[in-house]
Amino acid sequence: MGGATALCLVGNTSQARAAVLVLVDIVPRINKLGGAKIREFMNRHVDGFATLTDAADAVHAYNPHRMRPANADGLMKNLRRRVDGRFYWHWDPRLIKGADGVEPPFEIEQLTRSADAVRIPTLLVRGLRSDIVTDEGVADLRSRIPHMEVIDVPGAGHMVAGDKNDAFNQGVVEFLRRQMPVT
Repeated sequence: MGGATALCLVGNTSQARAAVLVLVDIVPRINKLGGAKIREFMNRHVDGFATLTDAADAVHAYNPHRMRPANADGLMKNLRRRVDGRFYWHWDPRLIKGADGVEPPFEIEQLTRSADAVRIPTLLVRGLRSDIVTDEGVADLRSRIPHMEVIDVPGAGHMVAGDKNDAFNQGVVEFLRRQMPVT
């Protein structure tokens, strides 16, 4: 959701709000079937999880290609334990209750207008196993932001940094070094 928000911010203001834009596995025209798959996963667990192991089981069932960590404590960066003792994703379920109920809950027209106005250096990091970013979506975004760079991360899905953190970091750091060299 951060990428869509950043795209809207950068593309809808005349003031410089950022020096660069990094989008992680998001384009205005997402694969609707992939978005529906993500929505279904998110809706399946709105009642939370009794244990971190239950949450890890759910993530592994959704992403069987991702290596399951020996310790599920890392999930706490994405979960919150509420007073009822259960673990809940740290997002608000109302976000996926939009008109068409497909992530992201932004209008395609709003995102495309925003992309048309982006003038700063832009990087799209795409997981090649992404459910939502297709070649067509990348081509459409590139037609709107011709100066955009794209890094394809093999073996990564929509959660690129979680799937292939080293490749994600390397690509982003190299982009930032080129665009914002330290003097």
